[in-house]
Amino acid sequence: MSSTAVPQEPAAQRPPIVLLAILAALGLFATNIYLPSVPAIAVGLDTSISAVQSTFTVFLLSFALAQLLMGPLADRFGRRPVALSGLTLFVAASVMCTLTDSIVVLLCGRVLQAIGACAAAVVARALVRDLWEGVAIYRVMSTLAITAAVAPGFMPLLGGLLETLGGWRTPFVVVTLIGAWMLAWSLLRIPETRQPATHGLRTTAAAAYLTLLRNPAFLLPALLAGVPSAGIFAYFAASPILFMNVLGLTPMQYGVLPTLAIGGVMAGSFTVGRLSGKVGPHTLLAIGAAVMTTGALCLLTLGLADRMGVVNVLLAVILYLYGMGILIPAGTGLSLQVVAPAQAGTAAALTGFLQMTLAALGAIIASLMPAWPQGAIGLVMTASGLMACWLWWCLPRAT
Repeated sequence: MSSTAVPQEPAAQRPPIVLLAILAALGLFATNIYLPSVPAIAVGLDTSISAVQSTFTVFLLSFALAQLLMGPLADRFGRRPVALSGLTLFVAASVMCTLTDSIVVLLCGRVLQAIGACAAAVVARALVRDLWEGVAIYRVMSTLAITAAVAPGFMPLLGGLLETLGGWRTPFVVVTLIGAWMLAWSLLRIPETRQPATHGLRTTAAAAYLTLLRNPAFLLPALLAGVPSAGIFAYFAASPILFMNVLGLTPMQYGVLPTLAIGGVMAGSFTVGRLSGKVGPHTLLAIGAAVMTTGALCLLTLGLADRMGVVNVLLAVILYLYGMGILIPAGTGLSLQVVAPAQAGTAAALTGFLQMTLAALGAIIASLMPAWPQGAIGLVMTASGLMACWLWWCLPRAT
């Protein structure tokens, strides 16, 4: 990989925003599409549902940890080689998941998928910081957030249809094709925007991470962008049990539900795009934290009262997702604005690491309560909402 690159004028080299958005959401594509197939995979690989659920958690943990390496690599060697290498690995790992007859091999494939997907996501966010400034960052981030909600929201529906028509391997075939398409598109359109590196990789990475962690102007909004992930991934982890085992939906019916809920994130991200430049990011973050917490408390109340129904759950989740759709682009945009362009990859990696670590924590907690999925989802979502409110309360004192 080349260690030198001369940035060009940003306006002349900006890739399509939709390309960056899909790259940022690639990991969610690979995860959400096979959720309706969890029971079928357990039967096909002669293993337990909990073992198949662990492929979800392993992916999140691997994605989180790999970002700590991918960010410095993107700053040291360049955006383009890291993105292309990651996408190549993603495609190979997806083939591995498609052909496996072993849960162990599936787990290994999911780890490699996560590493490849996180490289693409880190580069996508770094390119936003490299090529856009000011209010435009929030607007581009809101587009990324909408894509991260809309496309993965349709993935369970597509996954349920594919599993019904061709068996549980078919969703992995589609993921492979998506990865190959993104690799080809990135070869044509991903520019090199890295600023020349002047220090060794290890020294630069250690110093940059330490500096960012000590800077509340970066850390607090980055955490605000991350805490919603704990609640929504608890929902992803426990919702197959809740809707299919408890409420009796079929895989196809379950696959329809995310398409009904994505309007929440779309509305939240649209709010960010419309209000950016009219109100400050702190106001946006306050709105997002308040709405998200309200939805979480509604869901927890339903769980404690044993009044969980498909409509009730969806309405509460949509409210939570509306707040999440505000917090993620507003928090990510605010955190990236305080870093220098030469550290954009490292900052994007740390932001993503925080998000995916919290997502994995939420999924793990929900998985520990398989007999009470409705309560598990409500508890994790409520904790996420209250944490967001507390972080927002701390934010004005730090910036």
